[in-house]
Amino acid sequence: MSETWYHYTTAEGFYNIAKSKVLWASNAAHLNDPKDCHMDFPSIRSIIESEISDGTILREFGSVLQYMVSTPYIVSFTPSPDALVHWRAYSGDGTGISMGVCPKRLVALDSFEGEVIPPTINFANKSILLKVIYETGWLEEKVRYACKQLENRLGTSTNRNADYILAALFIKSLSYTYKSTHYKDEAENRLVHLGESVNKIYSVNYRLSRGMLTSYVEIPFGDNLEALKRVYIGPRCEIEERMLRAYLESEGFFNVDIVKSPILYR
Repeated sequence: MSETWYHYTTAEGFYNIAKSKVLWASNAAHLNDPKDCHMDFPSIRSIIESEISDGTILREFGSVLQYMVSTPYIVSFTPSPDALVHWRAYSGDGTGISMGVCPKRLVALDSFEGEVIPPTINFANKSILLKVIYETGWLEEKVRYACKQLENRLGTSTNRNADYILAALFIKSLSYTYKSTHYKDEAENRLVHLGESVNKIYSVNYRLSRGMLTSYVEIPFGDNLEALKRVYIGPRCEIEERMLRAYLESEGFFNVDIVKSPILYR
């Protein structure tokens, strides 16, 4: 993955981020895709049933998987610093800011980076940096892989329940990565905090968004203000570069590259 990820926001949103030195990770249940981070249990169970022939394993694992519920909180990024599709959708129709952040310098917890979390890793209390996948056959392939890994471990297992939980966590984590092909143009990367670990470390806050009450957690920059690497001024944003630099430096953000979008858009 690229060292720098870009988060698009309005001018006011960027002002508040720099002032408070936090990013808001939103409850995944209220993102723009209503199926985001949602497990399609009937489809997944159908794949599992085609891979696992042992009725006892199927029943026990299905029971664990059904109750594997967590609340992911997500900050959305993209590797594209200056993309019209993002200016239109997330930056006040081009009047906002694209902020380039190095997420590895931002997160306070141990992190895992990749397209998918391996079934052998316990990702409790982890910050997860993921590349979103839009390929329709990807989810089925990974679920089949998880089933094979589970059967292999159960052959020599001393704690079947732990193996079931690990496999279920892996399959649940696939929903954090997979997204509808309708959103493919967004080329999203995301920072994910799981609800269980977030509640122990960050307090959950609430806000009104599009008429709904939703929850979020604050992801602090802390002492890592150098995580902000670059700022793109939107094609319709009227903030002057010199004023933006003066404001950032007044808030402790130094040596930030500032670029005015060359896109002609009105």
